[in-house]
Amino acid sequence: MAPILKKKRDCSHPKLSFKLAPMKLVELIYLACPFRHADPKIQAERCAAAHRAAAQLFNEGRHVFSPLTHNELLIEMLPHVPGEHWMQFDLAILAHCKYLYVLKVDGWEQSKGVQREITFAKERGIQIEMIEPSEFDKAHPNLLTSGLNHRRNR
Repeated sequence: MAPILKKKRDCSHPKLSFKLAPMKLVELIYLACPFRHADPKIQAERCAAAHRAAAQLFNEGRHVFSPLTHNELLIEMLPHVPGEHWMQFDLAILAHCKYLYVLKVDGWEQSKGVQREITFAKERGIQIEMIEPSEFDKAHPNLLTSGLNHRRNR
């Protein structure tokens, strides 16, 4: 097992500067958003929308798990891993959440993944809230494309 890091790491985002609100002891929120699309630009826009929403919710002191935000680098590093594996991983986390927030970006109603997450939440009595992406568009205007761009450009 790797030793625990003793030194604080700088995890700041070069394009975002805001003070984090103190974390409150609140229930875990799962942020659902469609991902896959034939057009890579639309897929990147979906990721960016999820990143903005997750960042704002986190900044408000909420505990949020966003599969697109939290898994993006792993998906990029492990392209051979099938989508069903990621879905099973995500549903295991959703099972521990009090809320499912569905980010209503274009395609959410047709997304098999989002519909599966909604069904899973309903079956378990997880509260579902529909949220508009426009609520978060102005929160982080510099984050217009995939959040990984700052890593790629270093």
